[in-house]
Amino acid sequence: MTTETMIVGAFLVLSVVNVGIGLSQWRSGGKGRALGSAMGVALSISVLTVGWVRYAAWTVLALIGVIGGRRFFTDRNPPTLWVGLVLLSMIFGIALTEVLVDELSLIQKAVFSAIAVLAATAIVTVIVRLSQARRARHA
Repeated sequence: MTTETMIVGAFLVLSVVNVGIGLSQWRSGGKGRALGSAMGVALSISVLTVGWVRYAAWTVLALIGVIGGRRFFTDRNPPTLWVGLVLLSMIFGIALTEVLVDELSLIQKAVFSAIAVLAATAIVTVIVRLSQARRARHA
């Protein structure tokens, strides 16, 4: 057992505990804690395992990321929207770089292109919501 394995294992245990705490406080704001900690569990499992278990953990990580990340561009709270704008810009940049720079198969290019289009659409949505929030604040 290496030091890295022990650290990731400890992170896994702490994430599982945090998921439990988040679930117990779900109605009083624990949803974000539970989702974030579930991402930590999936990430830890993907680091500690190989093969289909790793891929299943990545799939769970992606699904929880979509569920949790959705609020960054559907919320009406300007600080959350600004965070979403930064994250979406990074996602868009990474997806666009993958399509334009890397040598990918046709399916991989299609997936990254779809991600870039979705991120660009979400960026436009966030900008519109930010401008609406600004107008509402000054009205």
